[in-house]
Amino acid sequence: MTAEIKLEKIIKKDVSLAEHCSYKIGGVTRFFAQPGSLQELEEIIEYCQKKDLNPFIFGLGSNILFPDRPDNETLFVSLKKMVGWEKKNKNLFLEAGFPLSFLAYTGQPDLIFTHLLPGTLGASVYINARCYEGEMSRILGKVYYLDLKNLKNGIQELESKACNFAYKESIFQENPWLILGAEIKAEETSPNWLNDELAKAKSINLSALDNFFRYFGKGLFSRVKMGVEEKEKLQQIAADRERKKQFSYPSCGSVFKNNYEIGVPTGMLVEQLGLKGLTRGGAKISPYHGNFIINFDRASSGDVKYLIQLVQDKVNSKFGFIPEPEVVIVNGQES
Repeated sequence: MTAEIKLEKIIKKDVSLAEHCSYKIGGVTRFFAQPGSLQELEEIIEYCQKKDLNPFIFGLGSNILFPDRPDNETLFVSLKKMVGWEKKNKNLFLEAGFPLSFLAYTGQPDLIFTHLLPGTLGASVYINARCYEGEMSRILGKVYYLDLKNLKNGIQELESKACNFAYKESIFQENPWLILGAEIKAEETSPNWLNDELAKAKSINLSALDNFFRYFGKGLFSRVKMGVEEKEKLQQIAADRERKKQFSYPSCGSVFKNNYEIGVPTGMLVEQLGLKGLTRGGAKISPYHGNFIINFDRASSGDVKYLIQLVQDKVNSKFGFIPEPEVVIVNGQES
C-alpha cells in the first residue's frame, strides 16, 4: 500500500473547524487530518509539500480563532491523537498532543498549576503557558522538534534553557519548528492510572470546554487518589476558574497578553474602560473577566475580531499601547 493511499484514510475532507477548537468558531475546511503517530505526521507534511498545501498544525485548538471561510490551500492538522507518554529516567516524556491537565493529577506540587489548563503539551511549550504561579519553562527538560524546512535532519532536541523562554514567548515562535514532544521534570511521578484515563479521554471531544471541564474538573478529580493538600489546591484553582465562568461559554480564555510595563492586567484595563459586556453579533466581552471574549450565541470569527480591534483601539487611545493578542488568529478567504 502506498503512502498516498494510506493518507486518504487520514486526510478528511469537508470538516468543520468549529468542532476542533474551544471557541466553537470556524468554517468547513477542505482538508483536515489527525495523525496518530510521528510517521503519519511526517507523511502528511511531505504530502503538503508535494501538493503545494500549507499545513496548519495545532493541538486541541484552545488558543485559536479559526476563520469562517478557511483557505482552500491549507491542510489543518490536529495532533490531539498523539498522546503517548513514557517514563524516561527521572522525567516523563510526553507527545505534543498530550492533554496538559493530566499532569496536575500526578501528585507533584510544581505540576498543580496545569489543573484545568486547556490545551496540549506542544501548544503549552510553544507559548510557555503560565498561571497560578507556575510556568512551563520551569518544569521542562528537553524539547523535541522537527524543522519543517529541513525534514531530512530528523528529530532535533533542545534543552529548556536554550528555548529562549520569556513571558508567553519561546524560540519556537521564531522558527518553522514543530514541537513533537518534551520531557517534564517529574522525578517521583509514575502515573500507572494514566493509560486507562487516556483511553477514556480519546472518546471525548476535549476541544469543547464543557466536555473538558466535565472530564478534568469532576470525573478525573473523583477517580484519582491524591493527598488532602493537593486536592485542596485543585479545588482552589477550579473555584477561581468557575468564578470567571471560564467553562460556561466557548472562548479561548485570555485574548490578550498583559503588558508588564503598564503594571495592570489587560482585563482590568478593559474593565476600567467600561467595555465588559459589550457585544458584536454573537460575541461578547465577558461580563465576568475583561480579558475574555466569549461566543455566547453562534458568533463568527468576524464578530470576535471586531471586538479584539475595538479593545486594542480603546486601550491605545486611553493608555498609549496596543494590547498584543495571545490568541492565534488564523486568516481565511475572508481576509
